[in-house]
Amino acid sequence: MSEKNVRTSQRIFLNLGLQKRKAIRELKQGTGPIIQELQEAVKAVAGEQETGGKEIVPVAILYRRRARKRNRKKRGVLGEVLRRL
Repeated sequence: MSEKNVRTSQRIFLNLGLQKRKAIRELKQGTGPIIQELQEAVKAVAGEQETGGKEIVPVAILYRRRARKRNRKKRGVLGEVLRRL
């Protein structure tokens, strides 16, 4: 592949905000709805450029993992005291 045919277009910053663990895992595996959203963004940028030949699109994905919910069981008076410490 020669460097003459490869062009670098504008960068894509995809801010996803808070995401579930499952969605992040699917993103890392290359599946799921986030990947589809990413592909649509890349197609939109490629459509704006309308360049012939190969194109490189740098992508930065920003996300935050949503905190797990904790299931705390009531364990009587001692559990209540320890929980408040």
